[in-house]
Amino acid sequence: MLHLPAVNLLDEIYIEQEGIPLAFDLFMPEGEGPFPLVITAHGGGWISGDKTMYHQEAEFMVQQGIACACVEYRLAPLHPFPACVTDLQDFVLFARSKASEWNVDPSKFFAFGNSAGGHLALMMGLPVPYFGSGTPNGDFKVDGVIAICPITDITEARSKHYPIAHSFLEQFLGDLSDEDRLRAASPITYATSDTDTEFCILHGDHDDIVPIQQSRDLIAKFDAMGIKNTFTVLTGEYHSFSYSAWMDVRDQLIRFVRSK
Repeated sequence: MLHLPAVNLLDEIYIEQEGIPLAFDLFMPEGEGPFPLVITAHGGGWISGDKTMYHQEAEFMVQQGIACACVEYRLAPLHPFPACVTDLQDFVLFARSKASEWNVDPSKFFAFGNSAGGHLALMMGLPVPYFGSGTPNGDFKVDGVIAICPITDITEARSKHYPIAHSFLEQFLGDLSDEDRLRAASPITYATSDTDTEFCILHGDHDDIVPIQQSRDLIAKFDAMGIKNTFTVLTGEYHSFSYSAWMDVRDQLIRFVRSK
């Protein structure tokens, strides 16, 4: 077992995509490892936000003995789907290659995200194809997913989503009439009986940005396919959570990671 001091790696480059260097921030606990690693995907409708948005959560996780990587990914509309999924797949590959150096357990990689980041976390845990070029050198799928108010189904985008979401869905996907493309971007498409990842999903029942039906439909498919999951409805919560609800999210995240 290794005993290492706590260390932060900030603005480290993990890959260059189309001439764009992409960075991550790594927060490591002090003590003996190897540690589980949580990979965060920030929200922002795929069009805004940055890796610093989860720094506070990363610092909390470190206090619980969990390593955390806050990852930059390319944003739409300049880089529409599947660019952001490709970036996160490539980060998982990169992190697995660094597992020994970072003192993290490659069998305990988790994805954590909210809203559009919840969508990306799901895409990191489901058996989706590799969207990068060439053949991936290793396993680009995580071992567990914590998704908060995730977008799960983009088919029939205009009828299944509130009008407030239509603009960023269009920027993320381009043509909302291309059903093949919408299915390819929808996590629910990839929920199959051979999925071996476990999922923890939380959603407010008053969510005014992402309908809670998105999570309910995915959980129904998970249950039909025998995919391990826990689903928590946060009563009275909107897309932005109250302090007490977010403390519940934190608690469930820690228990979920520690249970693996």
